[in-house]
Amino acid sequence: MSARQISWMGAALLAGAVGGCDVISGLSSIEAKPNGLTTGTAATGGDGGTAVTSSTGGTGGTGGTTSMSSAGGGGSSATAGGGGAAPECVDAGDCMATGTVCQLPVCTAEGSCEVEFAAKGTKCTDKGGVSCDGTGSCVALECLDNMKNGTETDVDCGGDTCKTKCANEKACDAGKDCKSGFCDANAPKDGEAGTCKPCAADGNCASGEFCSLVTSNCTKKLPNSGTCMGANMCASGFCADGYCCNAACDKACDSCAQLATLGTCSAALKYADGDPLCAPYLCDGTDASCPMACVGDADCVLIGFCRISNKECQPKKFDLTDVCEADNECLTGYCCSKLCAMMACP
Repeated sequence: MSARQISWMGAALLAGAVGGCDVISGLSSIEAKPNGLTTGTAATGGDGGTAVTSSTGGTGGTGGTTSMSSAGGGGSSATAGGGGAAPECVDAGDCMATGTVCQLPVCTAEGSCEVEFAAKGTKCTDKGGVSCDGTGSCVALECLDNMKNGTETDVDCGGDTCKTKCANEKACDAGKDCKSGFCDANAPKDGEAGTCKPCAADGNCASGEFCSLVTSNCTKKLPNSGTCMGANMCASGFCADGYCCNAACDKACDSCAQLATLGTCSAALKYADGDPLCAPYLCDGTDASCPMACVGDADCVLIGFCRISNKECQPKKFDLTDVCEADNECLTGYCCSKLCAMMACP
Protein backbone atom coordinates (compact mmCIF):
# COMPACT_ATOMS: atom_id res chain seq x y z
CA MET A 1 0.00 0.00 0.00
CA SER A 2 1.44 3.39 -1.01
CA ALA A 3 1.85 6.33 1.36
CA ARG A 4 -0.88 8.12 -0.60
CA GLN A 5 -3.34 5.26 0.06
CA ILE A 6 -2.44 5.17 3.78
CA SER A 7 -2.99 8.93 3.96
CA TRP A 8 -6.34 8.52 2.22
CA MET A 9 -7.45 5.87 4.70
CA GLY A 10 -6.46 8.14 7.59
CA ALA A 11 -8.48 10.97 6.11
CA ALA A 12 -11.47 8.66 5.66
CA LEU A 13 -11.37 7.64 9.32
CA LEU A 14 -11.08 11.28 10.41
CA ALA A 15 -13.95 12.27 8.17
CA GLY A 16 -16.09 9.51 9.66
CA ALA A 17 -15.39 10.70 13.18
CA VAL A 18 -16.16 14.33 12.37
CA GLY A 19 -19.32 13.47 10.45
CA GLY A 20 -20.74 11.24 13.17
CA CYS A 21 -20.11 7.97 11.30
CA ASP A 22 -19.40 5.06 13.67
CA VAL A 23 -16.24 3.98 11.82
CA ILE A 24 -14.66 2.32 14.86
CA SER A 25 -17.85 0.34 15.58
CA GLY A 26 -17.77 -0.91 11.99
CA LEU A 27 -14.22 -2.11 12.49
CA SER A 28 -15.03 -3.79 15.80
CA SER A 29 -17.73 -5.87 14.14
CA ILE A 30 -15.04 -7.40 11.96
CA GLU A 31 -12.53 -7.89 14.76
CA ALA A 32 -15.17 -9.55 16.96
CA LYS A 33 -15.45 -12.63 14.76
CA PRO A 34 -12.34 -14.54 16.00
CA ASN A 35 -13.74 -14.46 19.55
CA GLY A 36 -16.68 -16.71 18.63
CA LEU A 37 -15.32 -20.10 19.72
CA THR A 38 -17.76 -22.25 21.69
CA THR A 39 -18.81 -25.85 21.04
CA GLY A 40 -21.66 -27.39 19.07
CA THR A 41 -22.61 -27.56 15.39
CA ALA A 42 -21.69 -25.35 12.49
CA ALA A 43 -25.19 -24.14 11.69
CA THR A 44 -25.74 -21.61 14.50
CA GLY A 45 -24.26 -18.13 14.50
CA GLY A 46 -23.69 -15.94 17.55
CA ASP A 47 -26.26 -13.40 18.71
CA GLY A 48 -25.72 -9.75 17.84
CA GLY A 49 -25.16 -7.10 20.51
CA THR A 50 -28.02 -4.84 21.62
CA ALA A 51 -27.87 -1.21 20.52
CA VAL A 52 -28.01 1.24 23.45
CA THR A 53 -28.06 4.79 22.09
CA SER A 54 -27.14 6.48 18.83
CA SER A 55 -23.74 7.34 20.28
CA THR A 56 -22.92 4.12 22.17
CA GLY A 57 -22.66 0.71 20.56
CA GLY A 58 -24.12 -2.34 22.29
CA THR A 59 -22.16 -5.21 23.77
CA GLY A 60 -20.80 -7.71 21.24
CA GLY A 61 -22.84 -10.91 21.03
CA THR A 62 -21.86 -14.50 21.64
CA GLY A 63 -19.72 -16.07 18.95
CA GLY A 64 -21.00 -18.65 16.51
CA THR A 65 -20.53 -22.30 17.40
CA THR A 66 -17.81 -24.43 15.92
CA SER A 67 -17.60 -27.54 13.73
CA MET A 68 -14.82 -29.89 12.66
CA SER A 69 -14.08 -27.44 9.88
CA SER A 70 -14.19 -23.89 11.26
CA ALA A 71 -15.67 -21.76 14.02
CA GLY A 72 -18.59 -19.39 13.65
CA GLY A 73 -18.04 -15.64 13.76
CA GLY A 74 -18.67 -13.52 16.84
CA GLY A 75 -21.49 -11.01 16.98
CA SER A 76 -20.95 -7.24 16.75
CA SER A 77 -22.89 -4.37 18.32
CA ALA A 78 -25.51 -4.60 15.59
CA THR A 79 -25.42 -7.99 13.89
CA ALA A 80 -25.50 -11.67 14.77
CA GLY A 81 -22.36 -13.79 14.41
CA GLY A 82 -22.00 -16.01 11.37
CA GLY A 83 -22.18 -19.81 11.45
CA GLY A 84 -19.04 -21.87 10.88
CA ALA A 85 -18.41 -23.67 7.59
CA ALA A 86 -19.66 -27.26 7.39
CA PRO A 87 -16.98 -30.01 7.34
CA GLU A 88 -16.22 -31.74 4.06
CA CYS A 89 -16.60 -35.14 5.68
CA VAL A 90 -17.38 -36.90 8.97
CA ASP A 91 -16.11 -40.34 7.95
CA ALA A 92 -14.46 -41.92 4.88
CA GLY A 93 -17.90 -42.79 3.45
CA ASP A 94 -18.46 -39.08 2.79
CA CYS A 95 -15.44 -38.92 0.45
CA MET A 96 -15.41 -39.76 -3.27
CA ALA A 97 -14.39 -43.30 -4.19
CA THR A 98 -10.98 -43.66 -5.85
CA GLY A 99 -11.84 -46.61 -8.09
CA THR A 100 -9.03 -48.79 -6.73
CA VAL A 101 -8.31 -50.56 -3.44
CA CYS A 102 -4.75 -49.27 -3.76
CA GLN A 103 -5.91 -45.73 -2.92
CA LEU A 104 -7.95 -45.38 0.26
CA PRO A 105 -10.17 -42.33 0.90
CA VAL A 106 -9.86 -41.07 4.48
CA CYS A 107 -11.50 -38.30 6.50
CA THR A 108 -9.03 -36.28 8.57
CA ALA A 109 -9.63 -34.95 12.06
CA GLU A 110 -10.14 -31.51 10.48
CA GLY A 111 -13.01 -32.84 8.37
CA SER A 112 -11.33 -32.87 4.94
CA CYS A 113 -11.03 -35.77 2.47
CA GLU A 114 -7.60 -37.14 1.59
CA VAL A 115 -6.16 -40.29 -0.03
CA GLU A 116 -3.79 -42.82 1.50
CA PHE A 117 -1.94 -45.54 -0.42
CA ALA A 118 -2.60 -49.17 0.47
CA ALA A 119 0.38 -51.20 1.64
CA LYS A 120 2.61 -52.81 -0.98
CA GLY A 121 1.35 -56.35 -1.68
CA THR A 122 -2.32 -55.60 -0.99
CA LYS A 123 -4.43 -57.68 -3.38
CA CYS A 124 -6.23 -55.83 -6.18
CA THR A 125 -7.87 -56.58 -9.52
CA ASP A 126 -8.23 -53.27 -11.36
CA LYS A 127 -6.33 -52.32 -14.53
CA GLY A 128 -5.17 -55.88 -15.06
CA GLY A 129 -3.10 -55.94 -11.88
CA VAL A 130 -3.03 -58.30 -8.93
CA SER A 131 -1.16 -56.41 -6.20
CA CYS A 132 -0.77 -52.83 -4.96
CA ASP A 133 2.71 -51.36 -5.40
CA GLY A 134 2.56 -49.05 -2.38
CA THR A 135 2.31 -45.91 -4.50
CA GLY A 136 -1.40 -46.17 -5.36
CA SER A 137 -1.29 -48.42 -8.43
CA CYS A 138 -2.55 -51.98 -8.98
CA VAL A 139 0.18 -53.83 -10.87
CA ALA A 140 1.05 -57.28 -12.17
CA LEU A 141 2.76 -59.68 -9.76
CA GLU A 142 5.93 -59.52 -11.83
CA CYS A 143 6.30 -55.87 -10.79
CA LEU A 144 6.86 -56.93 -7.17
CA ASP A 145 9.04 -60.04 -7.46
CA ASN A 146 12.46 -58.32 -7.22
CA MET A 147 13.31 -59.50 -10.72
CA LYS A 148 13.56 -57.82 -14.11
CA ASN A 149 10.93 -59.55 -16.22
CA GLY A 150 7.96 -58.90 -18.47
CA THR A 151 8.13 -55.43 -20.03
CA GLU A 152 10.18 -53.94 -17.18
CA THR A 153 13.23 -51.92 -18.12
CA ASP A 154 14.83 -52.56 -14.73
CA VAL A 155 13.97 -54.55 -11.60
CA ASP A 156 10.25 -53.96 -10.83
CA CYS A 157 10.11 -50.61 -12.64
CA GLY A 158 9.64 -49.08 -16.06
CA GLY A 159 7.90 -50.57 -19.08
CA ASP A 160 4.22 -50.63 -19.97
CA THR A 161 3.01 -53.09 -17.32
CA CYS A 162 4.57 -51.70 -14.15
CA LYS A 163 3.42 -48.27 -12.98
CA THR A 164 6.49 -47.70 -10.81
CA LYS A 165 8.99 -45.28 -12.35
CA CYS A 166 12.68 -46.16 -12.26
CA ALA A 167 15.09 -44.19 -10.09
CA ASN A 168 18.20 -42.49 -11.48
CA GLU A 169 20.87 -44.88 -12.79
CA LYS A 170 18.27 -47.56 -13.59
CA ALA A 171 17.85 -48.79 -17.17
CA CYS A 172 15.13 -47.25 -19.37
CA ASP A 173 13.74 -47.12 -22.89
CA ALA A 174 12.12 -43.67 -22.68
CA GLY A 175 11.54 -40.76 -20.31
CA LYS A 176 8.20 -42.26 -19.19
CA ASP A 177 10.15 -45.09 -17.50
CA CYS A 178 12.01 -42.68 -15.19
CA LYS A 179 11.06 -40.75 -12.06
CA SER A 180 13.11 -37.87 -13.42
CA GLY A 181 11.35 -38.00 -16.79
CA PHE A 182 14.73 -38.14 -18.59
CA CYS A 183 16.16 -41.31 -20.17
CA ASP A 184 19.73 -40.61 -21.32
CA ALA A 185 20.14 -42.40 -24.66
CA ASN A 186 23.87 -41.65 -24.58
CA ALA A 187 24.23 -44.13 -21.72
CA PRO A 188 22.62 -47.46 -22.76
CA LYS A 189 22.42 -49.99 -19.92
CA ASP A 190 21.64 -53.69 -19.51
CA GLY A 191 20.34 -54.03 -23.05
CA GLU A 192 18.00 -51.06 -22.72
CA ALA A 193 18.11 -47.82 -24.71
CA GLY A 194 19.42 -45.64 -21.91
CA THR A 195 19.80 -44.81 -18.22
CA CYS A 196 17.53 -42.68 -16.04
CA LYS A 197 19.32 -39.40 -15.21
CA PRO A 198 18.45 -36.06 -13.61
CA CYS A 199 17.38 -33.58 -16.28
CA ALA A 200 19.67 -30.64 -16.93
CA ALA A 201 17.69 -28.67 -19.52
CA ASP A 202 14.17 -28.45 -20.93
CA GLY A 203 15.39 -30.32 -24.01
CA ASN A 204 15.79 -33.44 -21.84
CA CYS A 205 12.04 -33.47 -21.23
CA ALA A 206 8.99 -34.41 -23.27
CA SER A 207 6.80 -31.83 -25.01
CA GLY A 208 4.67 -29.93 -22.49
CA GLU A 209 7.26 -30.33 -19.70
CA PHE A 210 10.15 -28.29 -18.32
CA CYS A 211 13.20 -29.27 -16.29
CA SER A 212 12.75 -28.13 -12.68
CA LEU A 213 15.84 -26.38 -11.31
CA VAL A 214 14.75 -27.47 -7.81
CA THR A 215 14.20 -31.21 -8.32
CA SER A 216 16.07 -31.86 -11.62
CA ASN A 217 12.93 -33.72 -12.71
CA CYS A 218 10.85 -33.09 -15.81
CA THR A 219 7.65 -31.36 -14.69
CA LYS A 220 4.39 -30.60 -16.48
CA LYS A 221 4.19 -26.98 -17.58
CA LEU A 222 2.02 -24.81 -15.35
CA PRO A 223 -1.38 -23.29 -16.19
CA ASN A 224 -2.06 -19.57 -15.95
CA SER A 225 -1.79 -18.28 -12.33
CA GLY A 226 0.90 -20.85 -11.48
CA THR A 227 3.97 -19.29 -9.85
CA CYS A 228 6.92 -19.17 -12.21
CA MET A 229 10.49 -17.99 -12.58
CA GLY A 230 10.60 -18.14 -16.37
CA ALA A 231 8.37 -18.45 -19.43
CA ASN A 232 9.63 -22.02 -20.01
CA MET A 233 7.65 -23.11 -16.94
CA CYS A 234 4.30 -21.95 -18.37
CA ALA A 235 1.99 -23.69 -20.83
CA SER A 236 1.09 -20.26 -22.24
CA GLY A 237 4.75 -19.36 -22.81
CA PHE A 238 4.40 -16.20 -20.67
CA CYS A 239 5.65 -15.58 -17.13
CA ALA A 240 4.82 -12.08 -15.84
CA ASP A 241 5.04 -10.62 -12.34
CA GLY A 242 5.91 -14.09 -10.99
CA TYR A 243 2.84 -15.85 -12.45
CA CYS A 244 2.11 -17.80 -15.63
CA CYS A 245 0.07 -15.35 -17.69
CA ASN A 246 -2.19 -15.32 -20.72
CA ALA A 247 -0.04 -12.60 -22.35
CA ALA A 248 3.40 -11.01 -22.15
CA CYS A 249 1.99 -8.30 -19.83
CA ASP A 250 5.16 -6.23 -20.14
CA LYS A 251 3.87 -2.66 -20.08
CA ALA A 252 4.42 -0.32 -17.13
CA CYS A 253 0.81 -0.17 -15.94
CA ASP A 254 -0.38 -3.74 -16.44
CA SER A 255 -0.14 -6.69 -14.08
CA CYS A 256 -0.69 -10.45 -14.03
CA ALA A 257 -0.54 -10.61 -10.22
CA GLN A 258 -3.82 -8.97 -9.16
CA LEU A 259 -5.85 -11.33 -6.96
CA ALA A 260 -9.10 -10.74 -8.83
CA THR A 261 -7.52 -11.53 -12.21
CA LEU A 262 -4.52 -13.69 -11.24
CA GLY A 263 -2.97 -15.20 -14.36
CA THR A 264 -4.75 -12.77 -16.69
CA CYS A 265 -3.06 -9.56 -17.80
CA SER A 266 -5.07 -6.51 -16.72
CA ALA A 267 -4.53 -2.83 -15.93
CA ALA A 268 -2.59 -2.14 -12.74
CA LEU A 269 -4.44 -0.54 -9.84
CA LYS A 270 -5.03 3.18 -9.97
CA TYR A 271 -2.17 5.16 -8.41
CA ALA A 272 0.27 2.25 -8.78
CA ASP A 273 3.86 3.40 -9.36
CA GLY A 274 4.26 1.40 -12.56
CA ASP A 275 6.93 -1.11 -13.53
CA PRO A 276 9.11 0.39 -14.84
CA LEU A 277 8.23 3.53 -12.88
CA CYS A 278 5.92 6.08 -14.48
CA ALA A 279 7.27 8.93 -12.33
CA PRO A 280 6.31 11.71 -12.09
CA TYR A 281 2.97 10.15 -13.10
CA LEU A 282 1.05 7.30 -11.44
CA CYS A 283 -0.95 4.63 -13.26
CA ASP A 284 -4.55 5.62 -13.97
CA GLY A 285 -6.14 2.18 -13.42
CA THR A 286 -7.38 1.78 -16.99
CA ASP A 287 -4.45 2.12 -19.42
CA ALA A 288 -1.57 -0.36 -19.55
CA SER A 289 0.86 2.44 -20.43
CA CYS A 290 2.02 5.34 -18.27
CA PRO A 291 -0.29 8.41 -18.37
CA MET A 292 0.86 11.52 -20.21
CA ALA A 293 -1.45 14.03 -18.50
CA CYS A 294 -2.96 14.70 -15.07
CA VAL A 295 -6.17 16.12 -13.64
CA GLY A 296 -5.02 16.76 -10.08
CA ASP A 297 -2.10 16.22 -7.71
CA ALA A 298 -3.33 12.69 -6.87
CA ASP A 299 -2.34 11.63 -10.39
CA CYS A 300 1.30 12.47 -9.64
CA VAL A 301 3.98 11.08 -7.32
CA LEU A 302 3.58 11.97 -3.65
CA ILE A 303 6.04 14.89 -3.56
CA GLY A 304 4.99 16.17 -6.99
CA PHE A 305 2.07 18.18 -8.29
CA CYS A 306 -0.13 18.59 -11.35
CA ARG A 307 0.49 21.89 -13.16
CA ILE A 308 -2.97 23.10 -14.03
CA SER A 309 -1.90 25.24 -17.00
CA ASN A 310 -0.61 22.31 -19.11
CA LYS A 311 -1.96 19.23 -17.23
CA GLU A 312 1.54 17.86 -16.68
CA CYS A 313 2.89 16.22 -13.52
CA GLN A 314 5.98 17.82 -12.00
CA PRO A 315 8.29 15.64 -9.86
CA LYS A 316 8.68 17.95 -6.86
CA LYS A 317 6.88 20.86 -5.24
CA PHE A 318 8.69 24.22 -5.18
CA ASP A 319 10.59 25.72 -2.26
CA LEU A 320 9.99 29.12 -0.70
CA THR A 321 10.48 32.03 -3.17
CA ASP A 322 10.51 29.70 -6.22
CA VAL A 323 8.43 30.85 -9.20
CA CYS A 324 4.95 29.28 -9.17
CA GLU A 325 1.59 29.39 -10.88
CA ALA A 326 -0.75 28.09 -8.15
CA ASP A 327 -0.82 27.22 -4.44
CA ASN A 328 -0.58 23.44 -5.05
CA GLU A 329 2.87 23.91 -6.61
CA CYS A 330 4.48 25.10 -3.35
CA LEU A 331 5.66 23.13 -0.33
CA THR A 332 4.21 25.89 1.83
CA GLY A 333 0.84 25.65 0.09
CA TYR A 334 0.87 29.34 -0.87
CA CYS A 335 1.72 31.01 -4.18
CA CYS A 336 1.65 34.80 -3.88
CA SER A 337 2.51 37.11 -6.76
CA LYS A 338 3.95 34.14 -8.70
CA LEU A 339 6.34 33.22 -5.88
CA CYS A 340 6.01 30.50 -3.21
CA ALA A 341 5.28 32.30 0.07
CA MET A 342 4.82 31.56 3.75
CA MET A 343 1.21 32.76 3.67
CA ALA A 344 -1.55 33.71 1.32
CA CYS A 345 -1.44 37.06 -0.37
CA PRO A 346 -3.10 39.88 1.66
